[in-house]
Amino acid sequence: MSPAPTALRDNPYLVQIFGEAGWPGVRIRPFSLKRLLLDRPDVAHVHFPHHLVNWEKPLGCPFDMITVLSSLWLARRLGVAVVWTGHDLGPHEIARPRMGRFFWRLFITQVDLLISLSNGATELLRERYPRLVRVPVAVVPHGHYRQHYTALADPVLFRRQLGLDDRPVLLCFGLIRPYKNVPGLIRAWRQLPAPRPQLVVVGRPIDSALESEIQQAADGEQDVHLVLDYARDEDVPSVFATADVVVMPYAAGTALNSGAAHLSLSMGRPVVLTDTAVNRELQESFGPEWVWLSGSSPAAALQTALAAMATPRPALPELSELEPARLAALTEQAYAMAVEARAARRGGRAASSSQAGIS
Repeated sequence: MSPAPTALRDNPYLVQIFGEAGWPGVRIRPFSLKRLLLDRPDVAHVHFPHHLVNWEKPLGCPFDMITVLSSLWLARRLGVAVVWTGHDLGPHEIARPRMGRFFWRLFITQVDLLISLSNGATELLRERYPRLVRVPVAVVPHGHYRQHYTALADPVLFRRQLGLDDRPVLLCFGLIRPYKNVPGLIRAWRQLPAPRPQLVVVGRPIDSALESEIQQAADGEQDVHLVLDYARDEDVPSVFATADVVVMPYAAGTALNSGAAHLSLSMGRPVVLTDTAVNRELQESFGPEWVWLSGSSPAAALQTALAAMATPRPALPELSELEPARLAALTEQAYAMAVEARAARRGGRAASSSQAGIS
């Protein structure tokens, strides 16, 4: 599997499903091209295709692309089923975006089964990559995080550390990328009439230029509080317990699924999202009192957040369908589907072995 479950520092999504749930009869190993071709695992599971290529090397990048794609092609001829979890519609920030998009389209041609996080995501992925219409799909929702962030929340201490008073708090949380519109959110917040809620931004910017833009947007505003770094696991419950509403004004057409939205729901906080097919499905699942949809502009997101703050809601949303153990079982079923699909394409050879090996 690529990346390995513990490789994502900013999101425990993989650890939740692949590290904590337990997989009897299944062996999961980190992805490598050598292992892919020599060990011939039943499944090669790729989450983020661009992680397979070093985009910083001017001459080595094309070589990496050719090597990865040809290795996947050969592995499939040897019986390996390639599974892709469609987290995104494409790469976000890489050194060579055009080459990256080209690589993704070629990678799609090697996929035997798509794991999609929702029906709405499947529609958008097929629209972007028409070849996926001919690929089997298994829907495995994004899990919740309640079992991962278990520290006792102390919002009083967190408020004191940031210098917050008792007024309402809007939170923007997670790894900060350009498409998440954080500088625009701060500028739109400054246009709100008084009295305004306090705004807290917690997350590490993807680069120093974005960090400077955020700091400039917030300059001189005492009610904008920036924590521009990773939040420690033990601090996450306190951060969310401080917030009244979580605001995520992502630019339209840039994001597919949001781990931060699922984290907000896991922590019992309503979230404001851009109105997309995926987020409409999320709203249908959890209710309009938990998932609020707005236009893609930061100003529209803030107006929706103000309405969300004034709306009563239950203590916690219902998340039983997103238990990691259930999602692990669904993922294992998807692997079996992928193995069968690959075997069928190779002429009906044996589709499974007594013990699955997942690379």
